Amino acid sequence: MWRTFLSGLNAVAMIHVIAFIAFVGWLAGSGRLDLERFKAIGHMLELLPDSGEQAMLASVAAPANPSAEASEAEALPAPPSAFQVKELERRQQRDIEWSQRITEEAAVLRRQLLDAQADLAAERAAFEEERSLWQAQREQTSKADSDAQFRRVVKLLEDMPARQSKDYLVHLVRTGGLDEAVRYLNAMKPFSASEVLRLFRPEEQQMAADLLQGMTSLGEASGASDTDPRAVAQAEGGD
Repeated sequence: MWRTFLSGLNAVAMIHVIAFIAFVGWLAGSGRLDLERFKAIGHMLELLPDSGEQAMLASVAAPANPSAEASEAEALPAPPSAFQVKELERRQQRDIEWSQRITEEAAVLRRQLLDAQADLAAERAAFEEERSLWQAQREQTSKADSDAQFRRVVKLLEDMPARQSKDYLVHLVRTGGLDEAVRYLNAMKPFSASEVLRLFRPEEQQMAADLLQGMTSLGEASGASDTDPRAVAQAEGGD
């Protein structure tokens, strides 16, 4: 088998040699190849490096580690394209605009909050002022009602029979209302008050003494002012 292959290979080589010689003869016969050109071709072939030199040059020119350089080339990131650069710039601009809008909205909300707090403080101050006025009017009204009610009770005690007035005052004292009984008796007309005190029985004289002592203390504390309940009652009775 090998002999047949080698024989075929020799035949092919001989054919190529014969063809080359015929080609050279054709070039010489046609005038395309003369002696000077043949020498020039030989000189050019001498200048070419041999196979050893070609291998050395190839080894020098070739990279020491092609796979390493290829991996390094693959590891290096590819430069961004114009579209990617433009898209990145667009995103950065959008982020800047979004941040500015958030900052402006936060400032607006802060101003609105401050305004709302100021309005709330003003409303609270107005409410407190109105509440104070209402409380003062309520106290005045309550005091006026209390004074009017007090004067009505005093007038009723003066108009009732003296014994009934005395029984009412005794009931107040026995139920812990000594101060209230003193105020009523002090506001009554002197004649009506004396008639009531004259009706206290001997066993009730201590109670009468306590009422008189209370009237004395009340008169010393309040003085002879126009707002004294007794003076007011006497003035109304005189009217």
